[in-house]
Amino acid sequence: MESMEALHLAELLCSRICHDLSGPVGAAAAGAELIAELGGGEDGETLELVSSSASAASARLAYLRAAFGYATQPQRSQVLRTLIEKYFGSLTQGALSPLALEWRITEAELTADASRLMLNLVMTARDALPRGGVVVVDGSRTNNLWNINVIARGEGVKLAEEAHDVLVDGATATGPRGAQALLLKILSARLGISILTHIEESSIKLTVG
Repeated sequence: MESMEALHLAELLCSRICHDLSGPVGAAAAGAELIAELGGGEDGETLELVSSSASAASARLAYLRAAFGYATQPQRSQVLRTLIEKYFGSLTQGALSPLALEWRITEAELTADASRLMLNLVMTARDALPRGGVVVVDGSRTNNLWNINVIARGEGVKLAEEAHDVLVDGATATGPRGAQALLLKILSARLGISILTHIEESSIKLTVG
């Protein structure tokens, strides 16, 4: 099977998995909220845990479906921003390592591939922040070519080893983060642009353009 056909199959399978899981996860969240509104349940703390966990899972599924699933329609930048904010929120519930988003996108709408590229860049940046920090996202389009920059800033910032091997050293993907790094290269190639990695002591900048 050709690599692009294999990627298309993987996209469709991811869409299917996320679609099938989103229904029951969403129902669990709605059910917990309904019980709370009706004053049911003796253990309010447990009920709150179930509700927040289900909501977090729903936010992650929505993000993963947009980042990895098959898509052909453009996405409005505000929709993408909301996806990221909810995704970050789902990762930091009850944690001591909050993630902040600094949004600088100037385009009102991004193509399907540009949207997925940006979401995967954000995930890669988030993985580089083990102690939390700030993810900066900016992008614009010139003569139908996209320029997207995603910067991770925070204490202990470090690109995941698998991602570094693929993005910086050009190695073969051997694990999930390496596979995502490979997807970044494929999506950028679809758009006719390249991806560059700038590593500094307190930040990592991922640039495509």
